Parts: sequence; C-alpha cells; structure tokens
Amino acid sequence: MINDDDNLYYTYLDECKKNFLTDSMKKEGFNSTYEEYSITSITFNREYYQTTFETAWAAFRNKYRMNGNKAMHFVDYKKLIDPGQRVPENEGYSQFIVNNLFSEEKLKSFFNELRDLLRDSEFFIVHTDYYWEKHHYLTKRNHFEKFQLSKKSRNVAPRLLNAVPYVAMRKHLDSLMLGMLKNKKDDVTLYLDEELPNKVYTKLRFDADGKQFDARTDLKKAYNHTITIGSDNVNQKTSSEILDEIRFIRKEEVGHNFTPSHCGLEIVDMLCSMIAGETRLKEYKKTGSIKANSQITSGDFINLKFPDGDIIEFESIIESKMRYHTINYLKY
Repeated sequence: MINDDDNLYYTYLDECKKNFLTDSMKKEGFNSTYEEYSITSITFNREYYQTTFETAWAAFRNKYRMNGNKAMHFVDYKKLIDPGQRVPENEGYSQFIVNNLFSEEKLKSFFNELRDLLRDSEFFIVHTDYYWEKHHYLTKRNHFEKFQLSKKSRNVAPRLLNAVPYVAMRKHLDSLMLGMLKNKKDDVTLYLDEELPNKVYTKLRFDADGKQFDARTDLKKAYNHTITIGSDNVNQKTSSEILDEIRFIRKEEVGHNFTPSHCGLEIVDMLCSMIAGETRLKEYKKTGSIKANSQITSGDFINLKFPDGDIIEFESIIESKMRYHTINYLKY
C-alpha cells in the first residue's frame, strides 16, 4: 500500500439515464426509442481537494446560505432560471430574495461564481456514454419447447449479457486509469508515463442516492473485475495499483458541515447531466436521429441561458478539463 498521501486522488462519480434532452426531443416530436446510460467522474488530488477545494466550496455554499447538512441539487437551482418555476416550494428560492422579490441578478451571480470556481479548480473529467434500443429476446423456456418472446426490454437477455452499467463502468474505469497514467512532459502535451503506477492511486466515491439507483451490484462487479483482470487497455497489475477502493455515498452524507463533506458529489451531479445532454445531442445529430434544423441546438444543455438572453458558459471549462470522452451505440 502506498503511504504518501500526496499521491492519493479522490474520484467522484455519478450516473445519468434519460435527462432533459429526452423531454426536449419529445416536445419537438422526436419519439426517441433509445435507452441511455452514462457515467461521469471528476478526479482531484487529495491534498488539493482537502486544503483548497473543500474550503472554497464551503465558502461558496455559506455565501448563499445553503444548508450545511444537506446536499446541493444542481437541477433545483437550474429550475429557477425559468420564471415559471420561481415559487417558494422550489429548493433555493428563498436564497435569492432581495427586498421581498426574487432577484434574477442574484441568481446570475450565483451561477457566475459557480462557473468561476470550477474554472479555477484543479480536477479532470472523464465521461462515458452508451445508448441502445429496447429489444425482444427469447426467454429461457424451462422445459417448454415453444419459443417464448419477451416484451421489448431495456435489459436485454439478462441471463446472457452483462448489464449496461457494468459495461459502462468497465469502460469508464479504463478511461479513468488512462487519464491518471498520463503526465506532462511540457506545459501542454500529456504522455503515458510508466513511472506513474507506483506514484498515483485513487479512491472512488459513487453517488448512490439517485431516485432510480439500482446499479450498485453491477458497478461493484465491474470494479472488482477490473482490479482482478485489468481493463481493455490497462493490465491487471497497474489496475490494482491505481484503483484503491470504491464506496457508495448517500446524499445524507453530503454537506459542508460533514467531515468529509463529499462535495465532489455535488459537482459531479451537476456536470453529469450537463455533459450527458450535450454528448447525446451531438451524437443524435450526427446519426440523423435529430435533424440538423432542429430547434435543439448545441450548448443548450451545457450552458445556462436566461430569459433575457444572457448565457453563462460552461462548455469551454468542461472541455478544458475533459481527459476522456466517449459515446457508444450498443447493437443487440
């Protein structure tokens, strides 16, 4: 076991299934038949994360009077961009009241400061996306000779195939390790560095509190297989040296009053939805699933647009921190 904590990293992960892009496609009459699943991770050096980032994040949360014992849900704050959603029942509404009125300018300041905090922070991103279509399959017949065709299912032939979260996690860990195995020879270019397996390792923290989080077993199996046999690109010895452990964190454990605060989960919760929406939009436009003249345009999911036309841009920041970014179609 490596004891030098300067070599230790924290990787925070979250999953995304269908998101706002799906709703936008339906509104335009695109009846998408695709099922979707993605994993996004952000990786920090432990020392930087604990001494710098957590402090800056806590200060940001305190400035906007966030509950220190409760996780921030980005989607709840994003809703407030829509004037129709600015009601007291929505999370965060009261934090933007100035002189008894909702202040759009204060909301803009919130997102601008959030953007600047992410821009100035040191971490890298990995995103892995898969999409596929529901399919029939012939079920196990249990002494019946007649073929029995299943209903169209998101989980195709589960007795035969690995579940998509397993497939996605295996791919994601491969990309994550490749990202961690790169070093800068100069200020720009990253190269694979054979010295790094002895110098870096990471602890994985997965957001396990989604409304439909049901992938824990498949994700753990993918992790265990990776450290046991390696990944597509990274051999077993290197995999077992880099991947130190995985834990699944509930939202009740997240907040700046806790130690650890697990604030990385709040960031990856935000980025996962943004990146997944934009990644899938570009893919579907490329394949023709969304027509080129669609009103759904690039940037709609990764940047924030206010009713007065002001745009708070996140895309360039995300691109600058993206180490690996893949999307694949699963053809069953």
